[in-house]
Amino acid sequence: MEKLIDRWRDPKSAKDADNTRKQILELLENDAYKNMGESANQNYILRNRVFATAHKLRTFRDNPFFAYLAYEQEIVIEEEKEAFVIGQAVDDLLTDKKGFEKKYEIVARRGESEKIQLTNTQGKIVLAAGEEFRSRHFFPKKIEKHNVVFMLQGKIPCKMELDTIDFKRKAFGDIKTCASIETFDPQRWGYDFIMSFYQMGIKELYGELFAGELYVVDKSTDGSRSDCYVFRQETLSQFHEEINNLVKRYIQCQLSGVWPFTLDLNGSIEDRRKFFRSPFYSHESCRQFKDKMLPLQI
Repeated sequence: MEKLIDRWRDPKSAKDADNTRKQILELLENDAYKNMGESANQNYILRNRVFATAHKLRTFRDNPFFAYLAYEQEIVIEEEKEAFVIGQAVDDLLTDKKGFEKKYEIVARRGESEKIQLTNTQGKIVLAAGEEFRSRHFFPKKIEKHNVVFMLQGKIPCKMELDTIDFKRKAFGDIKTCASIETFDPQRWGYDFIMSFYQMGIKELYGELFAGELYVVDKSTDGSRSDCYVFRQETLSQFHEEINNLVKRYIQCQLSGVWPFTLDLNGSIEDRRKFFRSPFYSHESCRQFKDKMLPLQI
């Protein structure tokens, strides 16, 4: 993959750029490449090592130090691993039901197996989420994964995975699972930012601004619920300049090796919430920041 990326951004190979991009997309669909890593979130990290992605930039936007732990040190948190398994299983069920049956099995107790094993509780959650999704009239009836790769600033390889692209309606869609639809807030969790990154990629390739649709299904153990959020073209385009600046800063951190911890834990409620939401809150590398927290004056 690294060799293809180098050729893709080499000005001397500009005439062959489209063909190189096609080769990159073919490699992304290769079964061995798609199934790297021991867990779903480790697989995400390995597949996207050489690319800038929306989730990398969202993490960096929250706090560069978190991006360093997740994508440079490639630290996988056990609790996050389990949540990632359910989210990926729902995604696989909706995009490829036959493939899901080959890839997963639902068991009372995990043991040795070539398949990914879901516990009975996990399996119940995944199947309920799939049934809920298919029952909603405003969700698409056909889900088809689209790997999209593009260049930002002429030299930064970027990648996104979309669940739908509708050229007639000029809209793209993405499936998201959450803990509870009642508490899910797409803006607090930065999904307007993520969808803006996707919009930039589509504009880079096709020259038009698309709207974005977020299909959200929760992982409640007492029955799944769902909702749809539509982000207008102008809502998403307002983040483009910020994304370009974040890409530059990310590259600077990689080159310098300096990844600052930017959260103001003793002055901002929202920054404290970002810290609490992070899977690295209890990680030893963040202990020093946790120990410096004081009761917040309001």
